Amino acid sequence: MRAVFPLAIVAVAVIATAFLLMRRPFARQMEEARLLERSVAELQKKVYTDGPAESGFADLIELTSSGLSDGLTGTVTRSVFESRLANALDNAGDGIYALCFIDLDDFKNINDTFGHATGDVALKTVGFLLREYERRYDGLVGRYGGDEFTLLMTDFDDEAELRRVLDELTGRLHVSIQAGGSSFEVHCSVGATVWDRQADADELLEQADRALYLVKQRGKEGYCLYQDEGLS
Repeated sequence: MRAVFPLAIVAVAVIATAFLLMRRPFARQMEEARLLERSVAELQKKVYTDGPAESGFADLIELTSSGLSDGLTGTVTRSVFESRLANALDNAGDGIYALCFIDLDDFKNINDTFGHATGDVALKTVGFLLREYERRYDGLVGRYGGDEFTLLMTDFDDEAELRRVLDELTGRLHVSIQAGGSSFEVHCSVGATVWDRQADADELLEQADRALYLVKQRGKEGYCLYQDEGLS
């Protein structure tokens, strides 16, 4: 038993040393990831200040396609959105917070009729428009998957202002797309919910998704506010 005890001490010392050696590079990697995310945010602000032509929108997309942002639309990825949404709620300030699910209506028909390259143009157009609202309302936009986007907006004084913005957003999401000699109309459905300061990120996403489902049931191209439907 006495012979085993020194070996146990050595083993503990080795494990502790290995932990200390691994901790420093891991912390450095985390800091590098945070710096990269801040750089992405600064670049995204620049493209809206100078405009896509002057600031090199293609360069921005290339720089932000390394796992933090969607390579096609420049919005953040689903995993990044969910993480930053949870952080935003944990550190929320005053004012109204609204979360939206945005879905391109009949997107499969666009791809089938005009081709996937043209469908990509539609996604880029919608993504760029949503990033304008991200900037205007101190929020965040992500590509949740396929033709679905999520948008957090936080800078509202009251619910009346939010409703005006949702009306405006729905109207602007009806756009004419021209690509490869083809011209067609794109419109979207929007499901929105107002954070009650109790729900967590997952619950908020579920509320917005249920509101989006109601819009789809009612004929698409419009918005529905979760609280209006008595779903809670």
